[in-house]
Amino acid sequence: MKNAPTPVVIELQQEWFRHAYYVYFVTILDQDRRLVYVGMTGDRKHTMARSPFYRMAGHFNQLTSTENQIIKGIRKHCAIAVGDQAGLVAKLKELKITYHAYPLYEFEFNGSAEDHQKQRQKTEQVESWLMIQLWAERDRDHTGSLKVFNEKISMKPEAEAGRLGALILEDWKTKTLG
Repeated sequence: MKNAPTPVVIELQQEWFRHAYYVYFVTILDQDRRLVYVGMTGDRKHTMARSPFYRMAGHFNQLTSTENQIIKGIRKHCAIAVGDQAGLVAKLKELKITYHAYPLYEFEFNGSAEDHQKQRQKTEQVESWLMIQLWAERDRDHTGSLKVFNEKISMKPEAEAGRLGALILEDWKTKTLG
C-alpha cells in the first residue's frame, strides 16, 4: 500500500455531552419511507438524565440490549432477522439517520431523587404527547410512508406537556420536512 488508508473522521460535538432531560426524535429515511422514534432521557431507576451522545450510543448496540430500540425498529420495519448482522449493516449503510434532541430541563448531578422524578415525569409526558401526535399523523397518511417505532405511551400527558410538545413538534417538522 503506497498511501495510508483514508480515515473515517467522527468529530464529537461538545453539546452532545450535555446531560439534561431531553425528548428526541430519531428520523430514519429509507427510500420513500420515513421511520421515526421518539425518546427521552431521564432514568426511572437511577438519578440520571443522560446526554444525547450516550443515549444514541445505546440505541446502536447490535448485541442483546434493552436500550437498542433503533436497531430493533430497523430490523422490524426493514424485515431483517435478529441474527442477520450482515443484512443489518448493509441496511444501516443505506439509511439517512438524524437525531434532534431537545433539552427540556437541566440535570443536576447532585440533585435530589425527588427533583429527578419530577423532571423525568414532565419529560415523559412531553414524550407521550409527541407519540400520540405522530400516531395520529401516521393514521392520516394513507401512503404508508410514515412508520413510528413507538407502540405505547407510558404516561398520560397533561396540558403543559402539550403546549411544550407542540413547539417541539413544529420545530422538528420544519427541520425534517422542509
